[in-house]
Amino acid sequence: MNAWESKMISTTRGLFEVFIAGEGNPICVTHYYSAFTKRGNYFADLFTEQGKVILVNLKDCGNSDRAAEDNELSMMETVEDLEAIRTSLGYEQWSFAGHSTGGMLGLIYAIHYADTLDHLIVVGAAASNEYMRSKVAFIAGKTLIIIVFLKFSPF
Repeated sequence: MNAWESKMISTTRGLFEVFIAGEGNPICVTHYYSAFTKRGNYFADLFTEQGKVILVNLKDCGNSDRAAEDNELSMMETVEDLEAIRTSLGYEQWSFAGHSTGGMLGLIYAIHYADTLDHLIVVGAAASNEYMRSKVAFIAGKTLIIIVFLKFSPF
């Protein structure tokens, strides 16, 4: 199990709780509505040998600030929060990895901030459990996650 360090990051858009593990180039991981703890996350754990993972609790999750208005929880506003976190951490670029609705968030992030993303990793962005029924997705009763690392470049 990875040792995750807890930090509170102050940004222009609020205070965000993050958990950090690994070394190297930064990889942001989050989900659209899940709260994380010092135990990390099975998806985020996959990347700790490839870089420094910043596992983000978004607004209304964990110890991060609460949204004052409902619109602060939209995907676009959440992307703006991620950019504020990246800037506060001092990174010119980072990679983003998301699964399920976190993958959807990653796609929106890439559309609006392609120049700040080094790599984009999206898994299961259809937010469906259909992949669980696929024979390809199961090996010995465990879910197989296939991850493709792509160098991201703006179009």
